[in-house]
Amino acid sequence: MAQNCVVIDDLRVESVSLSNITLNDIQLSIKNAIKEAFDNFSKEVVIPLKAELLAIKSQNSALQRQLELLQSDRKQKLTEIKNPISYANAAKASKNVRNKPSATLIDDNAEQSNKTTLNSIPKSQTETINKLIHINSDIQSPNAEKYSTDKTREEKAAEWHVQTNKRNRAKTLTTGTGANDSMLQGVQKRMNFHVSRAHPKTNTADIKEHLIKTGITDPIVEQVLSKHPESYSSFKVSVLPDFKEKILMPANWPSGICVNRFLWSIQKPMVNG
Repeated sequence: MAQNCVVIDDLRVESVSLSNITLNDIQLSIKNAIKEAFDNFSKEVVIPLKAELLAIKSQNSALQRQLELLQSDRKQKLTEIKNPISYANAAKASKNVRNKPSATLIDDNAEQSNKTTLNSIPKSQTETINKLIHINSDIQSPNAEKYSTDKTREEKAAEWHVQTNKRNRAKTLTTGTGANDSMLQGVQKRMNFHVSRAHPKTNTADIKEHLIKTGITDPIVEQVLSKHPESYSSFKVSVLPDFKEKILMPANWPSGICVNRFLWSIQKPMVNG
């Protein structure tokens, strides 16, 4: 009987231990399943949401900085509009400074006492300084009558002189109108033009013949040295002033030829040989 009780007790102990082992395994598997589910949720949902939140925060910070810059620029523009830097504002500030009363260097006792030399010296110095301060002032101040100069405003204005222009101007050219004689004769005035970019084989006779065909009489044509003689030739054409408009008319010249006033300083004499 005692042996049977021992066997039953052993069976109970074994069943209890088996039940405990099974319960522990179930709890452990549940914990593992919960942990795995939480990890998957964190990877699939929490981490992407966290990254998106960080991106939104960075964009918000950038937008906030841009807004602050725009606000500062707007304030600066409003300040410039309200307080423009101009000559009028500078003159107004200078006027406010000049309206302030000048410092008095003498006390009442020194002004009343004219007997001693020590009191008269600072008084005369102060008067001189105040005269210099108000020498060009046209604003009425408390000390203006006391330290005013002997000359009035009209007298000061009369002392100004308009500066004359000392630039050397060209003197008027004198042109003779008398009749020519056998000893002294004049020539007609001519205008010189530079004709360039003509064909290299073009000569003075060709240019002269072309000018006569266009109605320009008595032309004088000289060939000058061009920068690229192998590419084009250049000429100096002298005509009467009456033909200025005709010689500068584009329709009177072939395509490619250039005509302008002749500059003596840049031309070189033609070298033969």
